Amino acid sequence: MNTTEDLLVNLIRMALWPKPAEFPKNLTNEQIAAVYKESLVQSVPVLAFEALPETARNELPDFKMAVLKTVKNNIAVTYEHAAIGKTLDEQNIPYCILKGYASADYYHNPESRAMGDTDFLIAKKDVERATAVLKQLGYIPNKNADAHDFHYEFHKGKLIAEMHYSISSKTEFGLAPAALTNDILLNARNCKTPYGPLKIPSAYHHAVIMLLHLYRHYRGVGIGLRHLCDWAVFVNSKDYDSIANELFTFTNEWQLTRFCQMLSQVSALFLGIKYKESFGKPNQQLCAEFMDDILRTGNFGRKINSSLKNLFVNKELDAKGKSRITAFFISVKEVVCSHWPKAKHNILILMAGTVVFSAKYLLRLLAGKRTKLHLISDYKEAKKQVELRRKLTDKE
Repeated sequence: MNTTEDLLVNLIRMALWPKPAEFPKNLTNEQIAAVYKESLVQSVPVLAFEALPETARNELPDFKMAVLKTVKNNIAVTYEHAAIGKTLDEQNIPYCILKGYASADYYHNPESRAMGDTDFLIAKKDVERATAVLKQLGYIPNKNADAHDFHYEFHKGKLIAEMHYSISSKTEFGLAPAALTNDILLNARNCKTPYGPLKIPSAYHHAVIMLLHLYRHYRGVGIGLRHLCDWAVFVNSKDYDSIANELFTFTNEWQLTRFCQMLSQVSALFLGIKYKESFGKPNQQLCAEFMDDILRTGNFGRKINSSLKNLFVNKELDAKGKSRITAFFISVKEVVCSHWPKAKHNILILMAGTVVFSAKYLLRLLAGKRTKLHLISDYKEAKKQVELRRKLTDKE
């Protein structure tokens, strides 16, 4: 953790648990500007800004503008949450908001949490009717929606809605998700927002959804500080205390106990929540490595300079002991299939896609729009990443 990252983490800790705290002294505008840039790639600008003293806020108009843009986006996305929820209710379509405001509701100020897409869960049998609802609200299906295993994506200008009909694919965690998906819908609870009521998951299901989401992205492009904050504010709540035993049963069954406990340990060590027995035996060394990796990647991998590096760390293969070369070629295949879904079932289309997307990358590289290739260093760095991720899995 470098000086800028350390300062940002301290600011986040001060913002999450509002109480008298001494702001670090003798900070220059250059240092605060560096924190501002880091907060953007970690998707926590509002939290960082809230912890700054008034004098520092006034010295950085760019920081203030970024916060205003984030809050404006939060308002727009929360409004869409409510509009979609209201229309689904009117059509008698059971639904449940995933992440988004369900996570923001655990913050002392929900607007502090940077919002992204509107993700919601429905039963698979309701996909057609829910699609009609989104179209009625002005959303357009994205061309690559068929590339996803368990959700469809829609957009309305810059706003994105993801309609999930399952919480995971059938093979992702080795367990069938259908029963759990239905249980989430049956036990959804009401939540108030400034723009109307919403249905969000029960405390137990919110924890489950976050864990599956975080583990999925951690094995892929990585997770950032915003994700850790979401987990920290939940684990610090009374809701977590009431479902901790039930959650432990789930994590044992789905082989996520170590990952769950390390998220909580990192939250305690770096974000200042109270350590609880359910977090397991403390492992400060592993916590430090985990936190460094979270800060290294940024929100959904925004800090990674080379997308090539992540191709060596295939999310499905790293925990199975497969070689990084194998992971590389499987990852390239996934990139092609995500853009050309038919490539999943046609080897000729897959081969053509590999050539086309490789050519596109090289052309953008020559035009200076892509980072230069560093095959050897990326390969070596990927080894460290794979080793850490194996330490965080129950399958080690």
